[in-house]
Amino acid sequence: EKRVKIAVQPEASEIFWNFPSYSEIVREGDELVGYILVGSLRALGRHVARYGGMVRVLEPAEAKEAVRQFANAALLRSAGDED
Repeated sequence: EKRVKIAVQPEASEIFWNFPSYSEIVREGDELVGYILVGSLRALGRHVARYGGMVRVLEPAEAKEAVRQFANAALLRSAGDED
């Protein structure tokens, strides 16, 4: 399992319930920040995308990259559907 730090809008706080928590969840400004344990970084993108921009992956870099790749692939699939 990988430890991933995320920041979420309060409306998306349920993401913390979808994964084992690794730390206390703290409020930082308008967001809730904490660590979750993720079994597969490839699957993380699907979970993050589900919240439509209300979840940000802060670290590690490979988790951020996995989410970015998922988003790019989803955009390419979406653009292909319009043809």
